[in-house]
Amino acid sequence: MPTTSKATTSGSLMGRMMTAILLIGLASILMGLMTIFFVGRSHLETAIGTTFEEIAKVTARNVDRTISYHVRLAETLSLSGDVVRTVTESNNAYEGSTTGEIAQQLAVIESRWAQERGVDAYLHALLTNEATGYFRAFNSGNTHPGSQLQILATDAHGAVVAATKRPSHYAFSDTDWWQQVMSTGAPFISDVEYSDSEQRYVLSIAVPVRQGHGSVAGVLHTVYDAVAFFKLVTEVHMGKTDHTMLVSSDGIIIFCPVLPIKQHSLDPALQHLVLGQVPGWVTSNKDVHYAGRQAINGFAPVDITFKDGGQNFGGKHWYIMTSQDPSEAFAPITGLLQWVALTGLIGALAIFGFAYLAARRIVTPLKDLREGVEKVAAGDLEHNLSIPDGAELEGLATAFNRMSEKLKASYSGLEAKITERTRALEAKNRELFALYNIVTTLNRATHDEAGMANLLHRIMVTMNADGVVLTTQDAEGGRKVHSAPQPLLEKASTVEAVESIERYARRERQPLFVGDLAESDSFAELAESLGHRSAAVIPITVRNRVIGVLTLFQRETHNYSSSDRTLINSIAHQLGAALEYEQHGSETTQGN
Repeated sequence: MPTTSKATTSGSLMGRMMTAILLIGLASILMGLMTIFFVGRSHLETAIGTTFEEIAKVTARNVDRTISYHVRLAETLSLSGDVVRTVTESNNAYEGSTTGEIAQQLAVIESRWAQERGVDAYLHALLTNEATGYFRAFNSGNTHPGSQLQILATDAHGAVVAATKRPSHYAFSDTDWWQQVMSTGAPFISDVEYSDSEQRYVLSIAVPVRQGHGSVAGVLHTVYDAVAFFKLVTEVHMGKTDHTMLVSSDGIIIFCPVLPIKQHSLDPALQHLVLGQVPGWVTSNKDVHYAGRQAINGFAPVDITFKDGGQNFGGKHWYIMTSQDPSEAFAPITGLLQWVALTGLIGALAIFGFAYLAARRIVTPLKDLREGVEKVAAGDLEHNLSIPDGAELEGLATAFNRMSEKLKASYSGLEAKITERTRALEAKNRELFALYNIVTTLNRATHDEAGMANLLHRIMVTMNADGVVLTTQDAEGGRKVHSAPQPLLEKASTVEAVESIERYARRERQPLFVGDLAESDSFAELAESLGHRSAAVIPITVRNRVIGVLTLFQRETHNYSSSDRTLINSIAHQLGAALEYEQHGSETTQGN
């Protein structure tokens, strides 16, 4: 019986000690891990949301630029002498007729037009005149003809006088676009509407055709396929499932690469969060694609729809909104949770082992003490009590020290991983913002000397370079050289050296990164002429044709990292797109 009592007492004491140590240890590690998880989650969620906001802002600017470009294009078409002459001749043909007589005449032709009876002469005239020929010539030279469905022009009474194909009506005086342009003389941009004649959703732009003295003589009307029109400007992606949508102020989704046009709308709660004049991002469970799941949405207003005074776009405002599968969006946060859970499990197992060893180390000396006391009490006066000095304290201290070391190692490892991932994400964001900064400057540049100097200076500062040279070549072989700073190419020897290294890049058609020109077999003799030790030379290629070379110089040796090369190549790609656009725009203007 005494043996059972001793075993029960020692077992109970050891169990209580292990339980106490486990509870204290687990509470500490749980609080630490929860703090790390929630703080890390907040930072990651903010970084993801900010990225989505930037995507929405960039896409909104793309929509602004695209609509403005097509308005200017329509205005350019309306200035053609063939168009103005055809419209003027049609207006002159009404001379001597009253307004009522003209209206009756147009109504008769419209009735025949709808029945396709007795209008062959009218149809032949409008499909074969000089203005129609000009429209068709423009379409044949258009590099993106897929989105444009029709171009037509009307006279001052709404009768169509030229068209790229047979229009659905002959008289358009009762249409909103004709009435607004004729009454205000300002361009008209429609809402996205379904066209029965085209059997699809369309976007239309109308501008006035003016006579020499400036009065409105007619209207030029262009019709675009809405899907093709918006597809190119909403293709900014960061992952596999993310995409951008165009939403109107009534919550209707105007364009989405996943859903049909105007067949879905935003939840009213989400409309309240995202339909404003300030870009941002939100987290909600009202995503149109992933309703009921926590998702991150970036959003930004399309500024051009706020500047028309309510006359265009059906009197509505437009917005860009992003959407992404929450599984992909929250993947970094899920990964963080997995690491936290694994670390917590390892910590719990370590604490259990340490608790067992520490309790046993403390209870064993107590058992020896109890046995010695009982022997003395039984009459064995010769028995000496032998208790190790400080055994319990030493064992407990050792167990806790080891436990602390293990926990510190676990925390340190976890914090290092979180820091590493956060720095990697920040580096990627910095790279994205640096490229966006260059693209913004490029889009604002007018490609004159001042604009190009500002662009090269921005590239030089962004890449921390000591000199930048941009050599461009147009379709006729003309060559332009821009540099920053300006005195960079003052010496003839420097110019020859730059031309030599550019010829090498043009011939190879591959980017060239030389960390030390003086140590290079091919370019050692150029180091002294250039006055720089390292160079990055990137040929700007468009449609398998080198149209320019971008060269960056460093006075000291410089090792170009993979992120440096990626960013420089991205800048060259954006330059190529801008130069190609500028050349195409010049060709179009000359053709007109």
